[in-house]
Amino acid sequence: MRIWQCPGPARLLAELTDALVDGRSAILRIPCLAPEGLEQELATVMGADGWRMGRIEDTGSNPARQVIEAAWVENALASEVTATTLTERAELAGRVFWCVPQDATGVERWLAFLDAYAVACRARPEADGPRFVLSLLGTLACPAPPKKIGIEVLDVGGAANQTDLLLLAYHQTGTTFGASLKAQVIAQTAASIALWDLALLNRLLDETPERLFAPASVLQCYAAEQGWEKATPPSWQSGTRRELGTNEEVHSALLVLNDTKGVIPSRVWAGQAAVLLPAIERRRLELIEEHKDLLARHIPFKTDYETVSDVYSLQIGAVWYLLKNNANSHTQSRTLRLKKARDSLAHMTPLSPDDAFGSAVTGE
Repeated sequence: MRIWQCPGPARLLAELTDALVDGRSAILRIPCLAPEGLEQELATVMGADGWRMGRIEDTGSNPARQVIEAAWVENALASEVTATTLTERAELAGRVFWCVPQDATGVERWLAFLDAYAVACRARPEADGPRFVLSLLGTLACPAPPKKIGIEVLDVGGAANQTDLLLLAYHQTGTTFGASLKAQVIAQTAASIALWDLALLNRLLDETPERLFAPASVLQCYAAEQGWEKATPPSWQSGTRRELGTNEEVHSALLVLNDTKGVIPSRVWAGQAAVLLPAIERRRLELIEEHKDLLARHIPFKTDYETVSDVYSLQIGAVWYLLKNNANSHTQSRTLRLKKARDSLAHMTPLSPDDAFGSAVTGE
């Protein structure tokens, strides 16, 4: 399974191809750590419909002339080449050019060209000229160019989110561990830590459960590889910050360098709890069913907060209290481990691999 097959990236790819087919140019804002391979994916999708892709590395000359040169159009360079020229050349029909400016001056040059080309296309609506994708990397994409008539602006960095990474993680852990609770916990936890960073997700999935559940050292090494330090500010262009509505999320490997609020452990906990709390609930009901007659003799059961009149409403702490002196040692141990796991997760404390994958929780 590839990242561009996941819902978010697939949606962005569809928006990009729709814009090009409709005759619009596209500006891609690509921060560091964004999913790779979009150019190849676009070439495959557009190629299936007969479009031809070409790449232009900006040389600093007139963009329209660069297009003609890249397309090897004969007898077109003897006179002045403008944006309007491109709408008049039949040889350019069915072509898509992926354009990569090298600096801020190049960005300004290509943005001005796209404006002029959009005007030329509106002046000749019957023409079927080439399509353009302007790839702006990192700081070259800031500030974001405005969306205009005939020009679509897309944020590649925002294409993949935790849900997309979760699908990839489940695919990978399912291959390794099958449809087990262990596979689910590892996938959920890795995706909860990685958020939108596919490279970090793959790194975490390669780690042992011990290092995944206590990932500070892994994240610190990753931060060092990226050149991030405590003083590094989170930013969109570096791929270290995302805005989700009114909330902001910071990349785990940058956050770990200044994690005074314990956010990283809370992300580990969130991944574990998504799988383990339902699993513990299933084990609780199994215990009640297994010892229903014994437990029913203590109904109604008074706690500090309520009186329980239905045996199936007994929480795991009450089940343990009632079984600790009335069941065999194996059941007592099993129930106590389940209670401790539930208590830890209830207080947002991540579990160790032994506690998370023990038979008391997994039922295996």
